[in-house]
Amino acid sequence: MRNFLKSAVFKTLYFANVQGVLRKKKSREGRITLLCLHRVSKDFDYFFDPIKPDNFEALIKYVVKYYDVISLAAIGQKAGKKPRLVLSFDDGYYDFYSNVLPVLKRYSIPANHNIVTDIVNGEQKLIWTEKLNFLFNHFVLQKPENPLQLNGELFPINGAKININNVYINVLRKLFALEHQNREAILNSWLALYKLTITPQKMMGWSEIRECAENGVEFGSHTRRHTVLTSVKNKEELHEELTESKNVIEKYLNRQVVTLAPPNGLCNDYIIQEAEKAGYKYILGIGECSGVQESNIADITFLSRLNLISESNAAMILRVEELQSNIKRYGRL
Repeated sequence: MRNFLKSAVFKTLYFANVQGVLRKKKSREGRITLLCLHRVSKDFDYFFDPIKPDNFEALIKYVVKYYDVISLAAIGQKAGKKPRLVLSFDDGYYDFYSNVLPVLKRYSIPANHNIVTDIVNGEQKLIWTEKLNFLFNHFVLQKPENPLQLNGELFPINGAKININNVYINVLRKLFALEHQNREAILNSWLALYKLTITPQKMMGWSEIRECAENGVEFGSHTRRHTVLTSVKNKEELHEELTESKNVIEKYLNRQVVTLAPPNGLCNDYIIQEAEKAGYKYILGIGECSGVQESNIADITFLSRLNLISESNAAMILRVEELQSNIKRYGRL
């Protein structure tokens, strides 16, 4: 019932052209809208549901009509008559090549994509969040009785009063704080406990990435292993995540890499300073509001992106115009 009412509210606001009012406000303020997307696919996932291809094309039709879709490199250039917007993608899933690139080419627009280099190189099979999502999808379908145990803390995953989405978020936040090897060990132990084997999602290889780069896609780093940078304690390890990933992309694409997208949007002042030393010019975060911010601690530009999720076209367009992130009285939208 709640989802039905929420959908009805979004449709009403959309047909009342609330998005037009919000868009004009951003235009008057001279703000650049930055969007963060991940997968575009017909696949289904309870916790990381891809944006469906038809919805994605509807989104592109909207932004092409009302925005000037620009590359990250064009952020410092003078704006035209339309407000400006950047399309940014993370992770490197193959469905970007199969479902997104054809749309970008059809509408002649650029995009940014930030990749996990150990995945592309075949040195790593899975992004750790993919393991977590797989586990929780299993919990939704099978409803196991035993709770998850994480460093002595129990997380019930079944029962009439259990909100599995809240449990997922709480576990995710706990995992954010762990160092990479510890996090991987815990996830692997859970998979073994429930006797689960994951078939990795197909990722782009260097041939697909090169073709994307030849068609207006600017590539940045999403680190070597998709590790949580704020949890890295070892300076050499942080250097590898920032510098080696950058060097690998530059080697295979023969072009400079100036963009870092910290996994899960988690960043701090120290990472910003180290990113500047590594040669990055832009850091792409994920926040409630979209915009360009000059860093006070380094000669680097911090770009806050709006994370888009799988939802109705009306809700997605209103999210682009930042309705959901700015009107708190609607609650958790």
